[in-house]
Amino acid sequence: MPNSSVTTTVIRVDFVSDELLHVLVCSNDIRENYVSELRRIDRTNRRASDILLHRKEWLTNFYSPDSQTSYVSRWDNTIYLVRGSATDAVKRPCEAITRMIGAPDGRVFATCYEGLVQMLEADAWRSLDMKRNVDLFHVVADGPNAFFVCGAEATLARWQDGHWSFIDLPTSADFFALAVCADGDIVVCGDHVLFKGRAEEWVSIDTPDATFHHALRVGEKVYLSGGEKGLFYLEHGEVRPFDTDVYAYHCDARGESIVCCGANVVHVFHQGQKHEIAFDDLF
Repeated sequence: MPNSSVTTTVIRVDFVSDELLHVLVCSNDIRENYVSELRRIDRTNRRASDILLHRKEWLTNFYSPDSQTSYVSRWDNTIYLVRGSATDAVKRPCEAITRMIGAPDGRVFATCYEGLVQMLEADAWRSLDMKRNVDLFHVVADGPNAFFVCGAEATLARWQDGHWSFIDLPTSADFFALAVCADGDIVVCGDHVLFKGRAEEWVSIDTPDATFHHALRVGEKVYLSGGEKGLFYLEHGEVRPFDTDVYAYHCDARGESIVCCGANVVHVFHQGQKHEIAFDDLF
C-alpha cells in the first residue's frame, strides 16, 4: 500500500535520444528525509529503468547533454557530474541551486539564489553575480557570449560579454521560464503572466488561470508547463491548451514525441496516444 506520509515527485524529464528518457524522482517524508534518483527509461519499454544516481538527499534538477553524462544539482551549492558509473561533486559559491540548463553551444548553466548564475564553459565554472538579491530560476542562451535569465520579483536580465542589462516589465510577478521563439523574440513567463519581445519592445499575452513553470520551443510553438493546470502552447500570439488533464511542471520533445511530468507521473504523448509512467516512493 502507498505510504501516506511520503510524497514522491517527478522533478524533470528529458529526452536524451529518440527512445531514451532521463527522469529525476524525489521522495520525502514528514520528517524531511529525502531520497532522490536519476533514472534512464526506455520510452517504448516503460517498465525498464536504470538507476544512474541514487542519493539519500534532495536533488533539485539536472541536465543531460547525452545519455552518458548528467549534471545534477543538490539542494545547496553542489553539482554532481555523473559519467557512466563515476560521480564527482563540484561545489559552487552560492546558497542554493534551483535549475540546471544546457545551451546549444555546449555551455551549462545553474541558476541560484541571491542573483547568481553558475556557467560551465570550456570545462571551467564561472560565477556570475548580477548584484541583486533575488532568486533566479531559468536561463536561455541567445548568443555565444550572451544569455537571458529570469527570477523572482519580475526579474529579467541579459548578460552579454561580461555586462548585465535589466528589462523592466509591467508586473511584480515571479518569472520562472524563458524560451527563444522562432522569430528571435524572447518569451518570459511565470505566475499568471507571459511576455514576448526583445530589446525595448515587449507585449503582454493573455494567459489562462495557470502558473507557467517551464517553456520549450518546438518549431513554431512554445510549449508552456502549467503545473497542475496542464500543458499549453503559445502560437500566433495566443496561449492554447494542449492537455489540461495532466500535471506539467517540466516538458521536453523529440521528433513526434512530447513528455511532461508532475506529481509522481511522466506523461508521454506519441502519435496521438498518451501513456503514463508512474513511480513508487523511493524509501
